[in-house]
Amino acid sequence: MKIFIAELKAIKELDENISKKLENICAKNYEVLIGDADGIDSSVQNFYN
Repeated sequence: MKIFIAELKAIKELDENISKKLENICAKNYEVLIGDADGIDSSVQNFYN
């Protein structure tokens, strides 16, 4: 399964619920495609790096 995360410029930080969901996505070995805009995109990139 592929997960696409992009274009949520209004959200700049990951809260605990989002972090848990991202961890679950990673645990299931889903492919994550992330945009390159400021906001949630860069936050998720940092989370997975």
